[in-house]
This record gives sequence, structure tokens and C-alpha cells, in this order.
Amino acid sequence: MDKAEYVLLVTKDLFFVPVIRGLAESLDLEILVTSKWQWQVEPGGADPIAAIVDLSAISLNDLPEIAKHLDSVTRLQAKSAFGSHVHTIRLERAQEFGFDPVLTKGQVQHSLSKALQAWSKAAESP
Repeated sequence: MDKAEYVLLVTKDLFFVPVIRGLAESLDLEILVTSKWQWQVEPGGADPIAAIVDLSAISLNDLPEIAKHLDSVTRLQAKSAFGSHVHTIRLERAQEFGFDPVLTKGQVQHSLSKALQAWSKAAESP
């Protein structure tokens, strides 16, 4: 697998970084962690194959712009989001803006593993 294949993780929650990194590394994917949703590719660098956004790390008002920004990323196959189960409005809004899957924090470890597998397989396809 090309070493440039990675997933962008936008979060400020340090608990989820090792969880998601562990899931990704088991599939030979790297994770680029940032707390800034306005992330940009370094000159000469590759775009991520997917993005995962922690809904507690962003303003709900920024969600439309975040979705638009991620949709403009060339190699991006998918964008996912997760958040607290008590913040249903955030979860619903993420779905409205094309994030899939949208998970509660409790679902991350199990359900995100399936999504990462699908993204990894899609990245391997020509």
C-alpha cells in the first residue's frame, strides 16, 4: 500500500486519537491528526483518502463550510463524523451535509473499523 494513504482526523479529544490510530494502523493506513478543520495539503503532499471529524471539535455553524472544504479534496473517498449521543442536532446536521457514517462516540471503535476497511480497500483499487 502506498505510504501516502492516510486519513485526516479533526479532533481536540486526545482519547480518540489512539483508538482511531490503532484501527487505522491495523489496515496500514496512517492518521494525520489536526484540530483545525481548515487543514491544507502541504505542497507536494497527497490528499487524504478519507476524513473523520469530531463534531465536538468544531462549531456547528462551520459545518456547511467544513463539508464543502472536504468535498473539494481530490482523493477524498469519504467523510465521517462522530459526536456525543446527547447532541443529536450535531449528528443530524452532519448527516445532512453528507458525512457517512455519522457515529456516536460509543460506536466509534466498532463501526469506524468497518468504514476504515472499506476506505482502505477502495484506496487499493486502481
